[in-house]
Amino acid sequence: PFERLVSAYQNKMVEGSDPQYLKVKDSIKEKYGEATFPNFIREILHESKFKCRSMHNCNLDRHWQPYISRCAFCDVPYRVIGKAETFQEDQLFIGHLAGVQLEHIVAGGSSSRDLARQYFGQLDRRTVDRLYRLYQVDFQMFGYSPDLYFSYARPAL
Repeated sequence: PFERLVSAYQNKMVEGSDPQYLKVKDSIKEKYGEATFPNFIREILHESKFKCRSMHNCNLDRHWQPYISRCAFCDVPYRVIGKAETFQEDQLFIGHLAGVQLEHIVAGGSSSRDLARQYFGQLDRRTVDRLYRLYQVDFQMFGYSPDLYFSYARPAL
């Protein structure tokens, strides 16, 4: 779940030129001075107070909205949920279940994990804890642990 935030920040705030996200970036700059990752997270946490009445009714931007709010994962009897970390194995398994040979797809691009280390190193642990509470159901639902991100974060002041 946190790598989604890193990816969204990198794509929409750092590299992006989409007018919708330029407005978000300008709003963050206006409120906090710069559109840094810590300020991006501050904005998500601030907005979540008003836009997330419950986990099933959270109206944050779709790129950083908790998955539990976006999709009906609990309402659909999925047989497989693929993960980026196990993409190759998941692809083979899904092909096996479907009785087809899927073309080998190589996952590419820079690693969000490397960026996560860099960006979460700019946050304090109290902020990561608040962020974790917002995305806790996503972590639990998909079997992720927040421990790595807490280890990247600075001690709270």
